[in-house]
This record gives sequence, structure tokens and C-alpha cells, in this order.
Amino acid sequence: MPFALSLLITPPLHLIPFIPSPVTQMSITTQQLIHWKQQGRPIVAVTAWDYAIGQILDESGVDLVLVGDSLAMVALGHSTTLPITLDELLHHARAVRRG
Repeated sequence: MPFALSLLITPPLHLIPFIPSPVTQMSITTQQLIHWKQQGRPIVAVTAWDYAIGQILDESGVDLVLVGDSLAMVALGHSTTLPITLDELLHHARAVRRG
């Protein structure tokens, strides 16, 4: 079937049931980070602010996904990081964790 035709018969995404993938528990402790540093092992840490990026980073195998106050400027459009609240940070951290 040609690609263009398959796009025409694919149901809209809102009609496809969403089945979340199981969350893998892979906690990294500070002791683990210290051990890796002592071994000279590179530690890959990347920042995310939402579910989609959290999911991509989880699948990529990075060691740490950070959610920090920089999201105030990058994702929320503030001129500094000062206006972000703890509740806003937690909201984004939960979204990233679901990813």
C-alpha cells in the first residue's frame, strides 16, 4: 500500500486507545554516582521538561534525567529562573517520570 494512502486510512490518534508502557524502576543513588566517578565512568545527564522528552530519554538509556529550574525560561517563557514554583517543578517532574 502506498505511504500516502496508508495515511488516509489510519484512524486519528485520539481514537487509538493509549496503553502506557510499564514504568521501569531504575533508581540511581548518590553512592552509585560516586562509585561511577571514582571509576572514571562517564555519566550522561540530560534535562527534560515533559512526558515526550522523558520517554525519548528513557528509551535512549541516559543515566540521569534532570528536571530543573531552567524550565522556567526554556519551557515557560520567564526571563529568569526565579518565578518558577516548587509546584510547577513537581508538575513537570511527574510528567517526565511518566515518560
